[in-house]
Amino acid sequence: MKSPTHHRHHDVGLVLIAIIKLLYGVLLIALGIAALSLIHRDLAAIVTHWADVLEISSENQRLQQLVVNAGLVRTNHLAWVSAITFLYAALSLAMGTGLLLEKRWAEYLTAIVNASFIPFEIYELVRHFRATTLLVLTINVVSVIYLVWKLIQSTPKSRATN
Repeated sequence: MKSPTHHRHHDVGLVLIAIIKLLYGVLLIALGIAALSLIHRDLAAIVTHWADVLEISSENQRLQQLVVNAGLVRTNHLAWVSAITFLYAALSLAMGTGLLLEKRWAEYLTAIVNASFIPFEIYELVRHFRATTLLVLTINVVSVIYLVWKLIQSTPKSRATN
């Protein structure tokens, strides 16, 4: 006789945070590949080309500054940016996978990593308000609060009092 199949319900909060981490990891991989593709290329010429395509006036001061800054980027800068981006992508993918598998280490790691970015996001928000920065800050704060709550709820001490 077969035993009844027990369907384990996954924690919706962990699944949502995991999906965000996995998507972020994939986007970071794409960014790392893009940075690698720019090595040994004339970035100022690329910026100028795209400004022409987008019909941005060559008199635009921000465009002029971007062209100057693009000319200052060196191959080793792009290599470092790419390497760091790939490392953070691996970390994001590990967090996302661990959360999907409901691993406790992933909850701790994700809470710590997300919390570490909050001061920088607040600084950026105060320096220059952007809706995207506010969205990222909100997602990080909510996920940290949720993960900490979840970790507190699952400690042996809290299970004994429930």
